[in-house]
Amino acid sequence: MCLVNDQFFLESLPMVLRHVDLIVEESYTAYNLLFFLQATKMFSYISSLRFITSEALPPLSAGTALIKECVNLREVWLSFMGQELFKKDALSVKKFGKKEFVENYAIRELLSLRQIKKVTLFVIRDFQCSVLDDVTVAWEMGPWLKKKFHRRGVDVEVVSFFFLCHASKQRQALSNQSVKMLLKIYYCTVP
Repeated sequence: MCLVNDQFFLESLPMVLRHVDLIVEESYTAYNLLFFLQATKMFSYISSLRFITSEALPPLSAGTALIKECVNLREVWLSFMGQELFKKDALSVKKFGKKEFVENYAIRELLSLRQIKKVTLFVIRDFQCSVLDDVTVAWEMGPWLKKKFHRRGVDVEVVSFFFLCHASKQRQALSNQSVKMLLKIYYCTVP
């Protein structure tokens, strides 16, 4: 383990934070990052956040506070499992509309960012979702956010991954752990 004095740490930390993509894997990751940034007063140096799970993004959560406090964010990735975008009731599967999207995730905070240049919605289609084709084709959030950000010159991208396993010629959904591992690999290889 390498030890450095406090002065060196405080002087080098802004440079490090400016040049890294911070990946938030779970709600507690967002909480720990929020605590660290509050203690060091380094929110303004964060330029990129990538949320692997949307569980870290409900209102009043640490993930939402991160988006709100990191006023110089340039790039944000929000990942969603396909089944999260639909509400299941006893009789049918209903689309997850704009109102539910804004109420359940940190969209207001995202829209309030002035320095943002790119927003990526990362939609993971899987076999746990009963309406596969509608996840990205009919999902209204991508075009809606594009329209909201277009006036400010912000690029909004919807990326869709379709995970498929073959076991005894039957399709099976990947476990959440497997999906998170694949997302980590993807995030580490995409510039």
